Amino acid sequence: METHVTGFDPEALGALAGTVTAGGLLVLITPQPWGEAPDPDYARFADYPWHWSDLTCHYLARLARQLKTSTQIVRWHAGQALNLPRLPLCNADETESGDSDCLTADQAYAVKQLVGLKRRRPLVITADRGRGKSAALGIACARLLMKKNQRIVLTAPRLSSVESVFERVAALCPDGRRVGPGHFVLAQGSELMFLPPDRLTEQINAQQQGGDGSYLMS
Repeated sequence: METHVTGFDPEALGALAGTVTAGGLLVLITPQPWGEAPDPDYARFADYPWHWSDLTCHYLARLARQLKTSTQIVRWHAGQALNLPRLPLCNADETESGDSDCLTADQAYAVKQLVGLKRRRPLVITADRGRGKSAALGIACARLLMKKNQRIVLTAPRLSSVESVFERVAALCPDGRRVGPGHFVLAQGSELMFLPPDRLTEQINAQQQGGDGSYLMS
């Protein structure tokens, strides 16, 4: 009988890091040395006849190097006194957005690009977890809906994935109302609706979606 072992889960770290708010701390306890050998968590991926200890650890090694050289991290070695130096603050350019609805300059720039979308000009926004992509999408949707009578279709695998977008739109469009789980309308007729990819495809094929004044966001 093989004993169940646990290890470092990168996905769990990413999810946890996204919950840390201003003034919060994330504590990661690691063995020493770390990143020089496979992690027991690799047992989830090891296929017979390979054992998790036979796998490479390139990702873990790179992560260990990044943590070792980062100036945003305090390293505390077991058996030594805890020393908490003053961590460097974010640059002013990262925090001063010039937009009352946005928290960072990057977020304000993303909103500006979304609101200024041209027909048949797709826009892809990528950023680390917790950088405000969903909030930017919600702010942009709110401004587009208030700009003129139009429809915005929001697609994702499930409604819960974009619920924060609807919440942001509702906060910025007090004259609008939620008429269904995934449907928000304004008095002048503009609407934001959620459609999963399969239903969106069906409605496009049936020519029920698309046309002038329509936006697709995901």
